[in-house]
Amino acid sequence: MSDDTWRVLDDLLAAALELPPADRAAFVEHERAANPERAARLERLLANAATGDSLSPGGAFAGALGRSLDAEDAHLTGRILGRYRVEEEIGRGGMAVVFRATRAEGDFRQTVAIKLLKRGVDTDEVVRRFERERQILAQADHPNLARLYDAGVGPGGRPYLVLEHVDGRPIDRFADEERLDLPARLRLFRQVVGAVAAAHRNLVVHRDIKPSNVLVTADGHAKLLDFGIAKLLDPTAEDGKTATRLRPMTPAFASPEQLAGEAITTATDVYQLGLLLRLLLRDQRLDRDLETLLATALRPEPERRYGGAAELGADVDRYLAGRPLAARPDRFSYRLSKFLARHRAAVVVFLVALSGIAGTVTVATLRLRAERDRATAAATRATRSAEMLRGLFSAAAPAATRGQDMTARALLERGARQVLAELPEEPELAAELLTEIGTIYGELALYEEGQPHLERAVELRRRPPVDGPGLARSLHALGRMVFARGDFARARRLHEEALALRRSAAPSGDAKVAASADALAQVLAVQNELEPARRLFAEALALYEASEGPESAEVGRVAGHLGAHLRRGEEEEARRWLERSARVLAASLGPDHPDTAEAEVALAENLERLGELDAAGQRYVHALPLLERIYGVEHPRYLDALFAFAVLEDERGHHGEALEILARVKDLRTRRLGGDHVALAEVWNAIGVAERSRENIVAAEAAFRQAAAVHDRALGADHVDAAVPLGNLAKLLEQSRRTGEAMVVYRQVVGRFERGLGRDHPALTVPLSRLAELELGAGRPAVAEELLRRVLGIATRLPGGEHAVALPRATLGQTLVALGRFVEAEALLEQLATDASVHEEARRRAREGLAELARRRGGGQGGS
Repeated sequence: MSDDTWRVLDDLLAAALELPPADRAAFVEHERAANPERAARLERLLANAATGDSLSPGGAFAGALGRSLDAEDAHLTGRILGRYRVEEEIGRGGMAVVFRATRAEGDFRQTVAIKLLKRGVDTDEVVRRFERERQILAQADHPNLARLYDAGVGPGGRPYLVLEHVDGRPIDRFADEERLDLPARLRLFRQVVGAVAAAHRNLVVHRDIKPSNVLVTADGHAKLLDFGIAKLLDPTAEDGKTATRLRPMTPAFASPEQLAGEAITTATDVYQLGLLLRLLLRDQRLDRDLETLLATALRPEPERRYGGAAELGADVDRYLAGRPLAARPDRFSYRLSKFLARHRAAVVVFLVALSGIAGTVTVATLRLRAERDRATAAATRATRSAEMLRGLFSAAAPAATRGQDMTARALLERGARQVLAELPEEPELAAELLTEIGTIYGELALYEEGQPHLERAVELRRRPPVDGPGLARSLHALGRMVFARGDFARARRLHEEALALRRSAAPSGDAKVAASADALAQVLAVQNELEPARRLFAEALALYEASEGPESAEVGRVAGHLGAHLRRGEEEEARRWLERSARVLAASLGPDHPDTAEAEVALAENLERLGELDAAGQRYVHALPLLERIYGVEHPRYLDALFAFAVLEDERGHHGEALEILARVKDLRTRRLGGDHVALAEVWNAIGVAERSRENIVAAEAAFRQAAAVHDRALGADHVDAAVPLGNLAKLLEQSRRTGEAMVVYRQVVGRFERGLGRDHPALTVPLSRLAELELGAGRPAVAEELLRRVLGIATRLPGGEHAVALPRATLGQTLVALGRFVEAEALLEQLATDASVHEEARRRAREGLAELARRRGGGQGGS
């Protein structure tokens, strides 16, 4: 046989030995269909491997592959590999043997699994796959993926991996033995899908998803194992060169394209996930949605399946939440049933409002007999309104629409038209219904469509005789709507009027007063009027604690609003409020409520500002999938959380991934809110930061300038929030050696901070310090000294300020040298240069200043 033939056999044998012994016969039969002669030789090689005979002349598997090697590996028990003591063998496959091991250092003890490459199977191809598994596990970080702790080289130069030890049962056994119901099985399966989706994001296809590779711990936590035959989608990866020749697989769980030897993509994993789900649900009764979901995952043509694990997972989430599946035909009857189930609370509120009005009319009939005719007429109108609502939904039935699609938006719009057409004589009733309709529009984030109905409701309720509480309710709803759209000035006026009306109705305060105080406080905080905002937040908290209880959801929400709007530099105080918010909401609403998830996101943003990136990332693991499942991928609440996650990804160094997410958020926010909404400004700023990290200076500068411009258009030409992108722009210009432009922008930043935060705010220390260094470099040391002494005055008043001022003090020492005040400079610089507690950069600058001082003295320059 030629060398090429042996290399092919060598690779095929490596792939076969990776499989469990029970699957190898099917692998050989598959090869026999392609090349009978090669399959016969492969069969003989496998038989030799099973008996321990040497394999030659290929040489890749020469030596003891059978009992002698087993005995050799058994002698590893009790030995040390790296920092781990081998305890016992717990698994064996064609490519590697797996041991349980422990690491003990002082009080630290850790149980791990060590996967050691077998002697005799260490061909170049197998070693490459072993190394690839290490790379995959190192870059893929997900709670449902077995983690990689370490790697090394063991006896005889054989590589090994140190992995998370998973003490669990195969997923199908766990589900059966624990007698899990259908939703529990789907939630367990969803964990696996999340792990596969994480692998796909890292350009990795697992391509061997089967029950034995998914273990579930006693507490119900699934772990996806064994990336040994995974394929990197990166076209530059070495695996791409052999993918057409090697077809490692488990035949019983292989996709059609694997069996046919065709290209492997993420659709391969989707198919195998479908097989796994079908196995998990084999004894359940499946409804039409689940049948459709399975059929979509298991379609023979890869392009007709779900696009990836994330899309499959999204449909599982939709099923569990009662939302329409992406894989279902988009018929109106199906969508309407899901809409009514999902928004049951809103519909109930709508009906309760009607029944409450009808009840009020009934009471009036009983108590005011003299107005019997008028009350009867009002009751009739209220009854007709209820009938109108029933007619509205019945008109959306397929028989009435003749099969044409009617969206939830069209349903609401039809209801509004009916209200205005059928209730012209009852403006109060019409206003109440329009307020409900507008509020539901707002919950769906359909602001442009919903605002006209709230405007009409306010207009109707201003007609005499004015019902103060009713007008306040409509004003409050409209204020929330325009606030969401970014019209903060008008939102402030509406909430101020609503709060005044509610305080007039309840001078001692109640829950409605608290709601208006909280809403107005949020507007004031955005407008940078933080002190009056704090007072209103405090009022809302006190009223809610008295009326609803200190552990109520309302208290949790206000605590979150307060924590989110604290000043820069108050992160620790903000953390306490946000932790209280997350705890109270989880206890009162449950961990799977969207308000709880949003509280987790707010706390994650705070932790990120505090530099606790890993802790921040953990908060998103639960929050993002939950918000996506509840709101969908285009809702502002989900997009807000996704934006925050993108910022974290950028800080973690994943700049490309962050930019992809930010581009998506930008496009969707622009579509919903317009290009001049303040939410777009923060996206542009984040894009600038990510582009700067990638050293794409032109794109970064354009993004920072766009962020500042949107801030000015949304909040006014002098608002403090624009100082953030302006500061980033100034730093970029400075790094690009455009010193004059940088100084101009730094002065703008200083001016914004001074006018918005005051002349002594800690935020001023950074731009003032940078401006001082540029002034010194431009030959204006007197100006630099003035700026630096101002920085020192601000910083020394801060907690721990004596350490924060080391760097500006070193710069001041250099400035004094430039001014010729050598004695003063020397005392300052020598103290910094010899202080071990001072930051190294400050000590370095102090040493440079002393060297410059010595040079000037040696040159005969004067100084005092």
